[in-house]
Amino acid sequence: MKSDRKTKNELIAELESVRRKLKKLEMLLKKSKHSERDITKRKLAEEALRESAMNLAESQRIGKLGCWDWDIAENSLSWSDEIYRIWGVGKDFLLNFDNIAGLIHPDDSEWNSKRVQEFLAFRDKGEFEFRIICPDGTVKYIYQSIEVTRAPSGQPIRMFGIMQDITERKQVEEALRESEELHRITMEHILDPVFITNDDGAFTFICANVQQILGYSSQDLHKMENVSQLLDNHLFDLNELKKLGQLLNIEREIADKQGKKRMYLISIRRVSIKGGTILYICHDITERKQAEETLRESEARYRGLFENSIMGVSQALPDGRLMCANFAYARMYGYKNPEEMMTHVPDIGQLYANPEDRKEVLRILKEKGVMEPREIAVKRRDGTRFFVLVSAREIKDSKGNLSCFQAEHVDITTHKLAEDELRKSHEELRLLANYLQNIREEERNHLAREFHDQLGQSMTALKMDLSLLLRMISDEKQEVQRKLIAEELRSMQKLVDETSNLIWIIITELRPQMLEDLGLITTFEWEAKQFELRTGISCEFKSSVGDVQLDPKMSIALFRIYQEAITNVARHANATVVKSILRIENEMLVLEIKDNGCGISIDKKSNSESFGLIGMRERALALGGLLEISGITGEGTSIIVRLPLEQVDEQESTSK
Repeated sequence: MKSDRKTKNELIAELESVRRKLKKLEMLLKKSKHSERDITKRKLAEEALRESAMNLAESQRIGKLGCWDWDIAENSLSWSDEIYRIWGVGKDFLLNFDNIAGLIHPDDSEWNSKRVQEFLAFRDKGEFEFRIICPDGTVKYIYQSIEVTRAPSGQPIRMFGIMQDITERKQVEEALRESEELHRITMEHILDPVFITNDDGAFTFICANVQQILGYSSQDLHKMENVSQLLDNHLFDLNELKKLGQLLNIEREIADKQGKKRMYLISIRRVSIKGGTILYICHDITERKQAEETLRESEARYRGLFENSIMGVSQALPDGRLMCANFAYARMYGYKNPEEMMTHVPDIGQLYANPEDRKEVLRILKEKGVMEPREIAVKRRDGTRFFVLVSAREIKDSKGNLSCFQAEHVDITTHKLAEDELRKSHEELRLLANYLQNIREEERNHLAREFHDQLGQSMTALKMDLSLLLRMISDEKQEVQRKLIAEELRSMQKLVDETSNLIWIIITELRPQMLEDLGLITTFEWEAKQFELRTGISCEFKSSVGDVQLDPKMSIALFRIYQEAITNVARHANATVVKSILRIENEMLVLEIKDNGCGISIDKKSNSESFGLIGMRERALALGGLLEISGITGEGTSIIVRLPLEQVDEQESTSK
């Protein structure tokens, strides 16, 4: 490019030399205005000059300059070869003025004609630009310099011109103008503050929107010592930019003129602009940073809820792989932590006790995208079954595609056992009610038999004795013997005593009056003696409480439990010794009954038809207490009754 510029300069110098020679010829023409010989010389000189100029232009083709010459008087045109190449036509084509006019761009045709007319009329030299359309349709920009030679009368006699194809330059200029216009529009509408500084940090360019956004005028910024006063006292180190490359992004707070701070992402770039070397583009990221902070806080809250929730939470891929789980979920299934669980559980399908349950869960999620809480049987790490209440939902990504499934598990095994116990209790109560109804009828039959067999026989015997005695007294023919009458009366007295005792025993079995008359301890002692007399089984009762006064309902309930317990010993235990103790323990009245029999089995304890045990348990529960039954095969059975009781005085009382 340097050699091209030198050639052009040399060519221009040569053209100036030609112009000077033309001037000299004009002066000679003026001196020899009426001389034919001078005119001939002038013609020859002009022709020689024209040829010299044409040869000169032709010899400097590297400059892409073309020359043309128009002899106005003779109306003849001559062109250098470069002109033909510029216009893209043959040599004969430009000899016709109409052909020339046809190649001028329509938008420039009239304007070009006016310029030529100006030169013919009054202008001696000048330059202008116009466009042509080559035969192949290519549009070119032409630079043209024209100089006019005139006769002494002022009439133009010759027009000499130089042409140059400046299309590339015009395209560059046009591109530059478009770039500058785009830059101007961009700078006018850009939303980010932009400025340029020199190496010392002094402002050399300030975008107009800086004042609108930050409130600082150009004068305010130029008064600052350097850019560090604006960028939170941070003066950028050029050496740091050299190490990192041509671009560095930093985050800094920038305070506006009122002191309000906002966070900006500052892109710092090294540029080559006159007066400045560092470009700063400040993008406001305050909302983004606030959103990020809110997101971080939200994620922290979610993570805290996720990790610390007592509910088991997990996320699994559609193929069953476990993505994440919280500690509650891992421990629920028998693992120490989520990491251990994800290592040993490649597919959550292995957690289901019934594979059909998993298929049903996937079907519901596929149809509805969410599953309401549902009871499912699952397996722990050791294989034990338990029950969970599961709710699940689909999690989708930003594009709406299925990402994973999230599930919440709640261990409801205790609730299930409680429900089973409740159902069992209801069933036992129903059976107990039927049993009690039957017992009531049996008791009535028993009482009827007792009264019929015992009282009825006694009353009949007594009646017969009275009748015999009455006949003996009323028979006048027989002499009544005092001794015989006395024996009959003694027999009747014994029968009355036996009948009264039988009535007392029956009444005691129905409701022991001793509880009201003598108290709970004495009644227990009497019942123990009676049991030993009836069964021959050694029965011992001890008490470490004083003469405790209980609610009548509590007294009769505790007595009936004791009765039922020792009765069961006589019926089922095959024992030889029964020991009982009544004590106070942790503000509870405790009755403990032990035997040395065969020991109650687990099946017997849980049998819904063991109505004696059920009755004892229900009596204790009705008073807010508990009944515990335990047995060891071959060592006997232990029954412990615990009833709530206010503080009482403790005394030792033993009876056998």
